[in-house]
Amino acid sequence: MDPLALFHGLYQVLGGIAAGPALFVSSLSGRGGGFWLDRLGYPAAGGGRPYWLHAASVGEAGSACAIIRAWRTQEPDSRFVLSVGTPAGRAHAEKSLAGLDGVQFMAPPLDVWGASGRCLDRIEPSALVVIETEIWPGLIRAAARRRVPVVLAAGRISERTARRYGWVRSFFRQTLNSLARLLVISEDDRKRFLSLGVTPDRVEVMGSPKFDGLIDRARRDTPAPPIARRAPFLLVAGSTHPGEEEIILSELLKCLLGRALDHPLPFPPDSDAIAIGPEAIDAWRNFAEDAACGNAAGREAVPGGPGPAPAGAAEGPADAGPAGGTGASAPPEAPGDPAAPPKPLLPRNPFKMIIVPRHANRAREVLALARKKGFGAEIITDPEIPLAELPDLAVFGAVGSLLRLYERCDLAIVGGSFVSGLQGHNPLEPAAVGRASFFGSNMASFHEQARALMERASAKMLLPVSIHSVLSHFVQDPSLAAVSGQRGRAYVASLSPAAPRIALGIRQALGVAGAGGTGGRPPGADGSAAPPPAPGEGTGEGS
Repeated sequence: MDPLALFHGLYQVLGGIAAGPALFVSSLSGRGGGFWLDRLGYPAAGGGRPYWLHAASVGEAGSACAIIRAWRTQEPDSRFVLSVGTPAGRAHAEKSLAGLDGVQFMAPPLDVWGASGRCLDRIEPSALVVIETEIWPGLIRAAARRRVPVVLAAGRISERTARRYGWVRSFFRQTLNSLARLLVISEDDRKRFLSLGVTPDRVEVMGSPKFDGLIDRARRDTPAPPIARRAPFLLVAGSTHPGEEEIILSELLKCLLGRALDHPLPFPPDSDAIAIGPEAIDAWRNFAEDAACGNAAGREAVPGGPGPAPAGAAEGPADAGPAGGTGASAPPEAPGDPAAPPKPLLPRNPFKMIIVPRHANRAREVLALARKKGFGAEIITDPEIPLAELPDLAVFGAVGSLLRLYERCDLAIVGGSFVSGLQGHNPLEPAAVGRASFFGSNMASFHEQARALMERASAKMLLPVSIHSVLSHFVQDPSLAAVSGQRGRAYVASLSPAAPRIALGIRQALGVAGAGGTGGRPPGADGSAAPPPAPGEGTGEGS
């Protein structure tokens, strides 16, 4: 018996067993989206031999939408079916392509129980285009049996995934070599696919369409100037994960206490950030109250803080903004009480911060952490909330507004990068709207973009223990953030959109490219072969 056929059979059996519990869990979490007829292989039949594009979630759906728009420009009569694996991704795609006729949306079929084959029979696509890493063996095998060509677009594979696939290299070599073409993001991705046994003439580097919208935004819009000159200095920490909020809040407290107590920066690298919490904040409030009465001299050092408080420190630095209150407040509420009303953090606090968790359902968890550390925090859902109405610290509890929040801030903190095991999020988002940013050292998914921004002095890569020092430098001289943001926007605007060449590459792989196609690499602006993607135009994993 063919070992590969046996492996496919085993995959179907084990996948079928696991699918039942997975369906139940996804129903409870809302990730299934309720489109169970689609999942079981019974989508609405469209007709017209459409092109079927499949994406996993929001990030991949954005890439698919960019490719569809470029494809429609090159082939005006084309029709599409777009399947997206999550409700949030489908909603994003429907909004992005609103007003574009000839596009049908659905949930993808399960890769077991024959659902993929039933779906293909109902849709009757002329081709299947899978985005990034949606390499489902059952779907690809079912397409091959029906002679439906499959193209991988914006393909990517991490070093870790390539090693994992290596355990069943023969199986994936056959699966990947059944694809008509692999249009990958970067040269690193190309090398990893080749290491799995893909024949070289099937793989071509095309870049990522994930950044096309940001490129257009950077070219088209003139960003509003940072608001720091009107104080307070607004920070936005985007796409944070568990453990990162603890780091960011502790470092912000270090910065605030260091400024308030006129302490030389930075704090010692081994200073206990977790110890800087409600007790330190209460001690500072008491200090400020006494200072206002002229009794500050000789007071004890702030518990958990850097050292004795000098007389007159309560007045704060000259450049401090007015936000945050002007005096002592009532004793703090019970730590972690999300229902507690907000209160000022520190007198003449120069900062306000909005934390945007990667998953909005963690908003109350982050709120409890912020209040436990002494912040007067609230959950907000309106990205247009006036600055004057923001508490010292806000937790954003909705999705889809991160770019707008970056646009409003003075300095962005890109999450997914400060805790080991994470791989970073897109640093081009704040850069595209003219905002400086910093991130941690775990940026494997966006290492090229991070490197390019750092080379242009538009972003910094920081160890967690140095965040408070950098915050202090930026608030002392807001022009640093403004100049850095301008450099980042100029870089994003200089990149070349990838979706048009990917769409043409797909059409050439399918043999449907019109006159003007080169038969190889998509043409450049001058009619010659297009150059490889610009440095930083590719990406790794994540969004």
